[in-house]
Amino acid sequence: MGGLKSRLPAAAGALLLFSSAAIAQEATPPAASPPPGAATTPTPPAATQPTTTPSATTTPGATAPAPGGTQLPPVQVIQKQEQTPQTAPKKAAAKKTPPAPPPAAPAAPTAPVTPQVAGTGGIDDGTVLMSPLEGSAVPIGKFPGAVGRSSASDIERSGTDFVPNVIQQTVPGAILEDAQGNNFQQNLQFRGFDSSPVNGVPQGLAVYQNGVRINESFGDIVNWDFLPDTAIEGITIVGANPVFGLNALGGAVTVLMRDGFNFQGTEIDVRAGSFGRVQGELASGQRSGTWGAFLSLEGIRDNGWRQFSPATIRRGYADLGAKDDTTEVHLNFTGADNFVGATSAAPVQLLNLNWSNSFTNPQTTDNKLSMVSLNGQVKATPTLTFSGVTYYRWFQQKHIDANLLDATSCANPFDPLAPNVVCSAESTPAEAFVGPDDRTQVFDPDAAYGTLDHTSQNANSWGLSG
Repeated sequence: MGGLKSRLPAAAGALLLFSSAAIAQEATPPAASPPPGAATTPTPPAATQPTTTPSATTTPGATAPAPGGTQLPPVQVIQKQEQTPQTAPKKAAAKKTPPAPPPAAPAAPTAPVTPQVAGTGGIDDGTVLMSPLEGSAVPIGKFPGAVGRSSASDIERSGTDFVPNVIQQTVPGAILEDAQGNNFQQNLQFRGFDSSPVNGVPQGLAVYQNGVRINESFGDIVNWDFLPDTAIEGITIVGANPVFGLNALGGAVTVLMRDGFNFQGTEIDVRAGSFGRVQGELASGQRSGTWGAFLSLEGIRDNGWRQFSPATIRRGYADLGAKDDTTEVHLNFTGADNFVGATSAAPVQLLNLNWSNSFTNPQTTDNKLSMVSLNGQVKATPTLTFSGVTYYRWFQQKHIDANLLDATSCANPFDPLAPNVVCSAESTPAEAFVGPDDRTQVFDPDAAYGTLDHTSQNANSWGLSG
């Protein structure tokens, strides 16, 4: 471009302008000083100067005489592009400075923050026990498994007087089996594992009351009729955990009872209904400073919805406790004296004759219980708690069960000349059945024979854990 300028005379009075697309996109540099004697064209300000983008353009009509008086031909624009005027950049808006906030009032002194401590496993504190003892609770969100929970409000809302009923209503996977035909002799099944009051049923659930295992020592059965429903604060069911001991393969049930600290006031409930049902309940709790007391009494009389299936329930629970910021101790007592009748399943052929017919009768169970326990816990630090329980439990059961007898005729072992007597097909003649008058019974081929089997157990158990 410099060579071209050297061949143009300065007196031509015209200035040839060259531009490119690349130069048009850049900022316009400051104009250079023209050579002496050259005519200059005033350049408008950058704010209004149009920017051209063709690859090579000239000012229309501008010609430059060639040396020797020969005029060059006019330059023709081969491709004409629209000129986009470049607008001046907008001035930055002045930032508004927000008004200074008023001087803050001096902050009031705050009390020191107390570290949050996990609950003891109560039904309403969002935790679950990792062992039968209180103080071993962790938040439910950290428990690696499903948790089923039933609270005292669930029991009150359901109106039930048998604890497994409310478990069935509130815990997924829990159902009841009523093979005995009595409301107080039902089996609780959780995910295929049973907890039953009937000997011979394979037990698969470990049940604890305030840290005390209440599976009986013989058969590991669970007598749910010993638990007053008005004395229960909450129930938690967790999956299999070896910490809960024997027969916890299907899970563990933890029952927490009320005391004078989690229940204050008095409740009285009296009801009457069909099938001769009459019941009364009393629950009362009081707290005075660091001391608390609770008492629950229940009495139920029911003729049963099936023949020969009455129930008489008398049970109670009492608790005396002391509690401060770091220590809690409870002494409690559970007692019961219950009588329950049941009727086994009847063949449909027998029921077709009369729906009131019973296949075998009687089938009765007489249960008695006395249990004393002492449990407590001490919070050494916000994250370390020592807890323990010791108990003594006395349990007595008497059971009468009527069954059919596969009887046969045999010679009288005491008098061979006497008529044949009744013997069992599986026994020897010396084991002939004796009648109520202490004499052997003469065999009648047209009679149907049965037996009354008497079984009983008397268990004393005690334990200490921590």
